[in-house]
Amino acid sequence: MTKLPTIGAGRLFWIDSSVAMLFTVLLFASCAGPNHPFGSSVGLELLPKKNQVIVPTGFSDGKIMGKIEENLVVEFHPKAQNFHQSGPLELKVTSSTPINSFFQWRAFYNHQDITQEIKALSVEEFSQDGKKFILRISRMRFLPGKDNHLVFYFRQGLIGPYVVKEFSTPSCPIDGQVARLELPSDASKMRPAISLASEKFSINSALLAGLIAQESQFNPKAVSHARALGLTQVTSGAAHHVREYFPQWPLYQSLDSMQVPHIKFLIAVGGINGNNDWRLNQEKSILGGASYLDYIQRYWRQDDASLLLSTLERPQMEDILLASYHSGPYRVKNALRSLGEKWAYDHELNEARKYVGKVKSYCYHYSN
Repeated sequence: MTKLPTIGAGRLFWIDSSVAMLFTVLLFASCAGPNHPFGSSVGLELLPKKNQVIVPTGFSDGKIMGKIEENLVVEFHPKAQNFHQSGPLELKVTSSTPINSFFQWRAFYNHQDITQEIKALSVEEFSQDGKKFILRISRMRFLPGKDNHLVFYFRQGLIGPYVVKEFSTPSCPIDGQVARLELPSDASKMRPAISLASEKFSINSALLAGLIAQESQFNPKAVSHARALGLTQVTSGAAHHVREYFPQWPLYQSLDSMQVPHIKFLIAVGGINGNNDWRLNQEKSILGGASYLDYIQRYWRQDDASLLLSTLERPQMEDILLASYHSGPYRVKNALRSLGEKWAYDHELNEARKYVGKVKSYCYHYSN
């Protein structure tokens, strides 16, 4: 039985290939575990290098043979990975000429060949004219905060040219424009307030909606263990910065000295409400969360912070802003100083990294 090397607990060890296959199947067949897409605390990850193109061994004998296939067009639905929920994946390959009987495809996840595992959990179809191939995968789940590098290879013959298509991760520019913000039905009534706050502070409305979804699941009375309140889960510390924008907004006194269950009780009976704490007013909570994002943007424009960002080759500002919203700008700044381009992998930002992935996932799918 073949054994494969992997890394865990800071050391190299070996596991049976049958176990590796079982872990791979879990990625597609069931709810994944808390630590990585294979559903186990044992790491099987082989972290991909950015922009690295992998040629499958044996697919072209490890070499590019001929030119890249030009008459194959590959589409994914959904168009990008989903980090906030599991669901099906459909791939459609369209050819300008009928697809021949030697048509092949392969799939690699983080450099591991998972073609057979996907085939066991999918349905393949060809159109009547033979120019379309559809692959329907019943269920997939990608964990946020992990490297999810999924690449498909397609070609028309046993050898020859092929097309490579990566299933991309969701993107969400901080200042992007959304033609139509698609929200869950129970949150659609918040669309005007989200649009108003986004316009006021020049923030992508889908990003603000994604932040609300991740923070509170659109529950205006949400309370966190850190005593953050409302739709955008602003803490008392963050509310201090929001006061710079809206000095007249009320804030309930002595909240930080109360136990969380007591806070929830007072909110339930109306003792703490939108009249004595702006965070429980839906419109003000949305506007306040957007203003705090604006404060964070101004923070990163300061001389020392801006100089730190200039050392990065490709700073992803939406990632930095969202991580700062979750964990505080100072903690993110310390990670940038110590790890540079790898700042998001600082051990103090593990939860923030997951948070960023989920917010961007909500954002992308609300706007697409």
